[in-house]
Amino acid sequence: HADEPATTPGTLLDPDADALRIACGAQGDEVLRITRAQLPGGKPLAARDLLNARNERLRPGGLLGTSTGESS
Repeated sequence: HADEPATTPGTLLDPDADALRIACGAQGDEVLRITRAQLPGGKPLAARDLLNARNERLRPGGLLGTSTGESS
């Protein structure tokens, strides 16, 4: 998406109404939209349902694949 500022690939961006948005590309200036996802131990859900759950792992600015400090 041409108007997205470059950021670290894997960074969660502000979501759309029905999709998670993740920075991707060599410079982090492209966007991957995810409309369905499954968190560990959960069932597949629409992205809007995950966003409505206010899951701390899905906060804009977070980086996918990093620990949130939660115990497993």
